[in-house]
Amino acid sequence: MCRRAFGPYECPPDFCLLSSVFFDGTMNLGMNIKQKIAVVSINVLVLAELALSLYLGSKDQDMVLTFLKIYIPALLITLFLGRIFIRKLGSEESAGKDLSG
Repeated sequence: MCRRAFGPYECPPDFCLLSSVFFDGTMNLGMNIKQKIAVVSINVLVLAELALSLYLGSKDQDMVLTFLKIYIPALLITLFLGRIFIRKLGSEESAGKDLSG
């Protein structure tokens, strides 16, 4: 039996294990507000990259190849830099807590 923010409920053991890793019992993902804003910004960037790739791909005869040439590298770079940025924002908060406490 798992115990979470909404009380005890039955769940498979794998879910309990995963949910305890991602949630701290208050349904908080363990991210500060700056990290959450960064995640939303990254999502907006990914959607913008998708729209731009579709637009530029529609202008070319070989739409699929053009789309993939533009979207895949842009997506990988955005996700890689976004992950670094989110981790950096999280480490700044934990460093501040270490100094104050």
